[in-house]
Amino acid sequence: MHNSLKLVNQSTTLVDNVEEKLRDFFKERNLIPGDHIPTEAELAEALGVARSVLREALSRFRMLGLIETRTKRGMILREPDILGGIERVIDPRIISKERLLDILGLRVTIEIGMGDYIFLNKTEKDIQELEDIVNRETVLEINRVTVEEESKFHYKLYEMTGNPTIFRLCKIFSPVFIFIKENYEDILKKYILHSKKEKWPSHKEILNVIKNGNPDKFRITMKNHLEIYFHLLSKENMK
Repeated sequence: MHNSLKLVNQSTTLVDNVEEKLRDFFKERNLIPGDHIPTEAELAEALGVARSVLREALSRFRMLGLIETRTKRGMILREPDILGGIERVIDPRIISKERLLDILGLRVTIEIGMGDYIFLNKTEKDIQELEDIVNRETVLEINRVTVEEESKFHYKLYEMTGNPTIFRLCKIFSPVFIFIKENYEDILKKYILHSKKEKWPSHKEILNVIKNGNPDKFRITMKNHLEIYFHLLSKENMK
């Protein structure tokens, strides 16, 4: 019935091969979330493998949220939670320094580029909440604030994008950002002390741009605000 499922690649494990063929099968049949998937017996027969092998491959799809079993309907294709797996494994204690800095780089890139979303969706209530955050901040040195206050301000910016995926990324980035701040403080301080720059845009200045500026001005101001992290992401410190 499903000739396209026949296994031909013998360079990978049998379960890996089954998983790959199932992915191809879903694409070839243009299956979308909610569509019915053939039974285990039908798939095993088409693949020419034991049910136990098929079940192991299917379990991988279930872990990714790609399929689920429903009463009287059997297996159904689902829309996966694309960030769910990342949320479960983001723990700075088990991630290498290189990957942690990669994640920091991703966060910096997103924050510089999310101005258009913010200006499209900002409200007076958002502005007031940002002002409340800024007014409660205690400046430590050269426009730097505590990790908690830094997180609150940036967390609010992510929320203002109105994009649920970007907002969830903020929560994913949070433990990595805190780890970086706590473990690379000496490098950041040394850069600040030896930099010819006297100050970087503060949260208050970013707020003023959001109130009276535009997305282009936001990008420039945010890039300058995050400049110390570009130093941390330099090839020298990435080693």
